[in-house]
Amino acid sequence: MPESDRLAIRCEPLAEVATPGRIAVLNLATPAAPPVILEGGAATVWELVDGRRSAREIVAELADLEVTPEEVVATIQGLVDVNLVTWSGPEAAGA
Repeated sequence: MPESDRLAIRCEPLAEVATPGRIAVLNLATPAAPPVILEGGAATVWELVDGRRSAREIVAELADLEVTPEEVVATIQGLVDVNLVTWSGPEAAGA
């Protein structure tokens, strides 16, 4: 899984509202898009996406929660697909 060594970086600008166990995120660059509601594990992954951790490091942080590497990468990729996160590194630029 090549994404596992790449950094996950939040897109900007974003608006975020958090309540216990739930986060609503809106990409302000695409205001017509609805906010994305993250709950449970997805909210936890979101909180760890800080532009400094790779997906592999996020998996390690979540080891106690029994989250698989595939689930973490799939969650981050889902955030990429809705324009909330981007992958860093050469593969992200198509190299």
